[in-house]
Amino acid sequence: MTTAKTMPSLRLRDPRDIYAPAATHAMRVVSQLPDAGALPEDAFWHAPFWPAYRDPASYDHLVVADDQAGGRPLAMLGADVLNTGEEEFLIVNAAFVAAPARGGRVLRRMLATALLQAARQGPVPRVIAARSLDPLFYRSLRLFARGFGVTLYPEVAAPALSLRAVALARRVARCVSPTCRFEPGVFALRGTAAAYGLRRAVPLATEQDAAIDAMFARQLGDGDQFLLLLDLRGLSAATILEAARRIRRQR
Repeated sequence: MTTAKTMPSLRLRDPRDIYAPAATHAMRVVSQLPDAGALPEDAFWHAPFWPAYRDPASYDHLVVADDQAGGRPLAMLGADVLNTGEEEFLIVNAAFVAAPARGGRVLRRMLATALLQAARQGPVPRVIAARSLDPLFYRSLRLFARGFGVTLYPEVAAPALSLRAVALARRVARCVSPTCRFEPGVFALRGTAAAYGLRRAVPLATEQDAAIDAMFARQLGDGDQFLLLLDLRGLSAATILEAARRIRRQR
């Protein structure tokens, strides 16, 4: 008999918020994350935000998810707002979900929170991007995209690429990985994972979607990442904010 996993109840916050009772230095929060020592070699979800790479306090938008029962941080996401010269976009540069919180909606909730943070400080983000070599991260981001009724690029089985999306992806790729070759046919950034010292998740499997696993195995080399892209430009600001709030409230 299989016992269902009980997900912890999580509170989302910015650890740098000086007005919050739990405000503390971001690096201290990072050090308290379970599995912290494994991150530089085996990042779950995305690029590590360890000191060798970047101080987590330096992200434009930082979200931590605490276990409300014990107060221990279990997940963190760092994102920045960049500009291609034609549009601003929100780029997820780091995300980590510790084992007790995996399998739920925490990544999507953190990303929705970062989007809402960005909207409070400037224009509502109409483009969201990330670089990833993790099929699980892709699967979660694809579910996030569905919450807005849009497509996550690259699509698992797309008969034809959207020329508008490809043009946007080229601009974003030049901005986030100017020294790496972007392959628009498959939305692959060649050599970016090697540049960060990352390695592909082992085992390479979502255990839930063989088509996603096959796409990653077929299109990415050991040193590559996908450029993942959500194009929200066809949605109104009010629609984007309403969807983000709905995703953030999900448990």
